[in-house]
Amino acid sequence: MSGDASESIPGQRAAAAVTLRVRAEPAGVRLARTAVTCEAAAAGLSVDRIGDAQQIVAELAALWQPSQTAGSAAGSTLQLDITSLPGQLRITASATPARRPSDSAFAWTLIEELCDRAMLRDVAGQPAVEAVIGHPATGPSTSTVPGSA
Repeated sequence: MSGDASESIPGQRAAAAVTLRVRAEPAGVRLARTAVTCEAAAAGLSVDRIGDAQQIVAELAALWQPSQTAGSAAGSTLQLDITSLPGQLRITASATPARRPSDSAFAWTLIEELCDRAMLRDVAGQPAVEAVIGHPATGPSTSTVPGSA
């Protein structure tokens, strides 16, 4: 048994969730971008939206760079909680040591432009950024391509 409740609903897939903790440095960001790419593709996002998701991960890491957060120390660990549904990808990011990223940083501006919804919030008492790309699919598509009927 896979534990995937979508098996009882033809054509539907349950939410998939991945949690990843990486160093907020280039090698860790590459690994995080790979994980986000896989989940974005599984959600059925377009190639352009997958590229947006990859860039969002890089910008999330940049939010917690020492130069972006007053009083921060080098050596941050980035935690990404990645949830995918058909048509939607949600990335919730936080860092250790815990500190609030600046919502006036250039990275924040890019995140807001690249996703459909971005917000700073607290998750379990820790500051986090949530970025959402796409909208969950509501069922089989009923659209048609002109001239295909």
